[in-house]
Amino acid sequence: MGKIDVMSEIDIEIEEYQEMITHAIQTNNKADLAMWRRALQTAKISKRRLANS
Repeated sequence: MGKIDVMSEIDIEIEEYQEMITHAIQTNNKADLAMWRRALQTAKISKRRLANS
């Protein structure tokens, strides 16, 4: 799997996490909101590290 493929997968993950964050905000689920925000930050860090390698 190439670097571009991995970047595309991370972009899809980021979009999914953003949708889950929106849903958690709408349902006022603070525990889920915190979990999805952490997952989003982890995905963004992974993408940044991959881009810089």
